[in-house]
Amino acid sequence: MPTFYWFDSCGDYYGSSHMAQGIWTSVTAPFSVSSGSGRGGSNSIRCTDNGPNVVKTITAVGTVCVGFAFKFTTLSGNLPNFCLFQNSGTNHVYLHLKSSGDIEVFRGDNVLLGTTSGVTMLINTYYHIQAKVVIHDTTGSVVVKINDVEVLNLTNVDTKNGSTTTVDRIVLGFPSGGGNGAETVDLDDVYIADDFGGDLRVGCFFPDGAGNSTQFTPSAGSNFQNVDEASPNDDTDYNSSATVGHKDLFTMQNLPTGAIPKAVGLRFRGKKTDAGARSVATSLRHGTTDVQGDAYVLTESHTYSPLQLYNTNPVTAGGWTEADVNALQTGYEVTA
Repeated sequence: MPTFYWFDSCGDYYGSSHMAQGIWTSVTAPFSVSSGSGRGGSNSIRCTDNGPNVVKTITAVGTVCVGFAFKFTTLSGNLPNFCLFQNSGTNHVYLHLKSSGDIEVFRGDNVLLGTTSGVTMLINTYYHIQAKVVIHDTTGSVVVKINDVEVLNLTNVDTKNGSTTTVDRIVLGFPSGGGNGAETVDLDDVYIADDFGGDLRVGCFFPDGAGNSTQFTPSAGSNFQNVDEASPNDDTDYNSSATVGHKDLFTMQNLPTGAIPKAVGLRFRGKKTDAGARSVATSLRHGTTDVQGDAYVLTESHTYSPLQLYNTNPVTAGGWTEADVNALQTGYEVTA
């Protein structure tokens, strides 16, 4: 089982204006959250050439795997580099789309490392792309899978460009210089991990009832009803507290029947409304045990907390099951 560093469902809980508010590290327009354009009718992040891209920074690692669902509208002209493995903005490795529908893999100094053969991806069709890269100047490697089938395996190649041997940024979309102005790409179900996670879905689930603790003051109605929006309405309705230790917990929507969860991530959106520091953490309840996440320092503007990621059940220390996830209560707690 891989260790996930980060994942995102691509617009299922935020709009275009929210993407750089704690979810993605940076975004470059023109992009949008496209309603109903994701796999299975979910939302997607839509990049329209030239130049749009989304960036996620991670703790620097020498081996990294990125997976994402990918749909494009044309296979003509100057096609884009669409997935880049970087360190501080310097490309180590990048993937380039050919007019044949194959994928080329380049080192960051534009040296071709390898090309898939006979893949023939089609326009207006979702494909799930996974690429695992090991950075090294002699024993580097790149493995590419499409729809969970290996299509390229490069070993003992020079994947190092520059002085570092680690990746700390993943860039998806159309970085500056790629594309002919005609392409549109939809992105969905993005993950970053240490190994292949498979052709997975990143689901987004919302509160559907009160949990074990309801200590914040609602602006209206019930607490869970103020935090169940698929796209945030911020100050329209909300829950608030100035008391350290106050906690809200909520029951959550169930997974699809038969789902095999690989990891769970929590985040909230909030702001402070008075002078002085204020911190809030995610809270997770399994059975009778509450688990507090890392404290997040709020600002005077609405932002999302970093993803609190659990690769295993923090209470049982075992892998996640459908029953575990369906029984979870999640929420937030004032820590300072």
